[in-house]
Amino acid sequence: MKGINLPVRNSVAYLFNNLKTNSPTQSIFDSLTEYNSIRSGSFYKLAKRYYSKSTDSDTKRKLNDVSQSISTSAADKEKLSKLKENVESLSASIDILTESGSKSVFSKDKDGNYDADKIYNAVSSFIKNYNNVIKEAKDTDSSSVNTAATNMMNNTVINSKMLASIGITADDNNMLTVNKDTFMKSDMTKVKSLLNDRGSYGYSLSVNSSMIEFSIKSEMNKANTYTNVGNFSNNYNSGLLFNYMI
Repeated sequence: MKGINLPVRNSVAYLFNNLKTNSPTQSIFDSLTEYNSIRSGSFYKLAKRYYSKSTDSDTKRKLNDVSQSISTSAADKEKLSKLKENVESLSASIDILTESGSKSVFSKDKDGNYDADKIYNAVSSFIKNYNNVIKEAKDTDSSSVNTAATNMMNNTVINSKMLASIGITADDNNMLTVNKDTFMKSDMTKVKSLLNDRGSYGYSLSVNSSMIEFSIKSEMNKANTYTNVGNFSNNYNSGLLFNYMI
């Protein structure tokens, strides 16, 4: 059902005018204590007081739905926070693979040789972090986060033949593994072109991880019902919260 797009200030004022004391001139915002309760997140309790006057069971059920939806958002925010940590670890491991210059894992020694063990360890770390992100992303209920994670998996699928040629493959759950023997026997110049060079799979993963992190931050902001100044935020803005009460 379409929400009531009332100005927030007017709708809130209407609600609290029904809760004010016997003094006709006293506003709820005159009380610093009550105002701070709005800032700290007590709006739902006040709304429940107002709507509890009704004996309508459907109204009470919808009020409970509101409470549960807020709790779900808080629980999902915890999942997103954990996913965010994994994405940050993934980004760090990608940065190591795409680093250029003397600090690059692909830098050659004085004889012009690559340090295959060093490269393998960096790739193994990347794969571990990649898999953690995929696993955690599947546990979230956010469509935007899932889409961003799917784009990263699709990127891997597109490069799957090249990856397989150096020993990196994906299973049915999109988890990556690396065959050490195959990898160590690979031409490290080829590995570099796939994971380090500009425009490579490695560089495109930087974009993927950034988009996942952006989606996470956006969803975590949505988990807040209203801002610290008492205004509704994100999907609760413009009266959408009251869709549950209509």
